[in-house]
Amino acid sequence: MKPEQVRQYADELVEFHKRFARLFYEKRQAHWAGRCLHGLLLDGVRKNAAGLACAVPGGNVQSMQQFLSDSPWEAAPVVAELQALVAEKLGEPDAVVVCDDTGFPKKGDKSVGVARQYSGTLGKVDNCQVGVFLAYVSEKGRSLVDEQLFLPQAWARSKKRRQEAQVPKEVTFRTKPQIALQMIERAHQGALPFRWVCCDDMYGNSGEFRDGVDALGLFYVAEVPSRTTAWVEKPPVREPGQGPCGRPRTKRSVEPGAPRAQALPALARQQQHWITIEVRPGTKKPVRSEWAALRLYASRDGVPGAQEWLLIERLAGEEHRYYLSNAPADTPVGTLAQVAKKEWFVEPCFRDAKQHVGLGDFEVRKWPAWHHHMVMCMLAQAFLATLRRDSKKGLSN
Repeated sequence: MKPEQVRQYADELVEFHKRFARLFYEKRQAHWAGRCLHGLLLDGVRKNAAGLACAVPGGNVQSMQQFLSDSPWEAAPVVAELQALVAEKLGEPDAVVVCDDTGFPKKGDKSVGVARQYSGTLGKVDNCQVGVFLAYVSEKGRSLVDEQLFLPQAWARSKKRRQEAQVPKEVTFRTKPQIALQMIERAHQGALPFRWVCCDDMYGNSGEFRDGVDALGLFYVAEVPSRTTAWVEKPPVREPGQGPCGRPRTKRSVEPGAPRAQALPALARQQQHWITIEVRPGTKKPVRSEWAALRLYASRDGVPGAQEWLLIERLAGEEHRYYLSNAPADTPVGTLAQVAKKEWFVEPCFRDAKQHVGLGDFEVRKWPAWHHHMVMCMLAQAFLATLRRDSKKGLSN
């Protein structure tokens, strides 16, 4: 936002800040939270502590650095209140929560969680930090609503590095799908109304993740890799126990002679009925694509899992995308396709947060400071999202 726009919406920003001020323990912390929000909303500002302090009236570099890096305020209560606000302003019962991660290139090896690791943002393995995020998407708007730094195993095992970066004792190594599932559980137990979860194939490939979403009573539409295998008809399964001869069976297995599971591309080639579905609005016209769907049993450790939907999106040439969903059998294919493509909206969330509110501009090394910066950026993004929803003053997208 331009400085004149921030002044134009000064009353709204004051009211927004009041809602969160009590969560910063001290009046001094609450004051600098307000200054930080002001700076994050400004265009053309380097949004590290020094840049923010120099950009706002009454700014002080040392005080801003203290607020972001060393103040003892907790991120979790602020996130819970952020989700309550998003529920009020953007909430809908059929909303979708999208989980995804984004990378932050870093030099050196001192910043918490930094390692040579794959970043989808960079499209390669590089020295970076990776954060796992939840985005809330409804017909009323979209916003990031939770975050967690991914801590690689080398960091999780190193007592020295953990102490230097102030990583809490309760933080252990968890995979990205495990982190995402924990955030979904918190959001589901809190104020956010949503029915659907969608994700890319890194998360969708985890049976543990899909089972966890299902156990919460939520519906997932999860992209899965093409190497996934499945049965259209459920094969007979042998349970563990004493066989007719030899060692007892310790695992469930498909009966000998039963049909083998097929790879998803083979199932796609068998489809004769494709329908064109409008999946989301476009810049100039709606975005449409071709879809097929069938009920099947995906392979889970070599045996069939529960019956679920396979959703296939046909792209240019022979390329396809594949999704699994635990939605009821009578769910329209159009609904499944539209939910699947809600995953697209997480990228504009990341882009807007990095370009407009400084999600990637932090210069901190410690665990609390990283999360402080991310939470403040999510507050700034949510403020803009609620303005777009409520304002009659013509704030542009």
